[in-house]
Amino acid sequence: MTAQPAGPTTPAPVSTTGSAAGERSGRERVERAAYELFTRRGVRGVGVDTVISEANVAKMTLYRNFGSKDDLVLAFLCRREELWTRGWLCAEARRRGGTPARQLLAIFEMFDEWFRAPDFEGCVFLTTMLEHPDRDSPDLGQVRDAGLANRTDRKASCRERV
Repeated sequence: MTAQPAGPTTPAPVSTTGSAAGERSGRERVERAAYELFTRRGVRGVGVDTVISEANVAKMTLYRNFGSKDDLVLAFLCRREELWTRGWLCAEARRRGGTPARQLLAIFEMFDEWFRAPDFEGCVFLTTMLEHPDRDSPDLGQVRDAGLANRTDRKASCRERV
């Protein structure tokens, strides 16, 4: 995998190969690989063996750090919130808009740019909920909670800007 430019789809370089990969912990390599793969292909479209291969770790490394694929998915959503929502969206809105009202407008402009991007992948919180095979699973409740927390953060951020 090669590092991607920062932006709405891939907010931070996610290279998991080469000498840099050896310098990161196994957990970090798994999280970075899962982030890239789940973002591009969806959660159901990626098996743990693919994550393990891309992260260049042993299977035990994944399961020692994440008890299940569902645990890895929850870590992915937390990372998405951190990198994409806070690290890119909020920071970029503050950079583009000098006033709260302009920051709010900047968010809509950024969404427009994101929606039009050729590599637009949609909202990972929604697609993860839609892809989950067991509607009664407690894990789906955690995914739903993560998505709702993301939405609540966006609403609170908008209220602060007006």
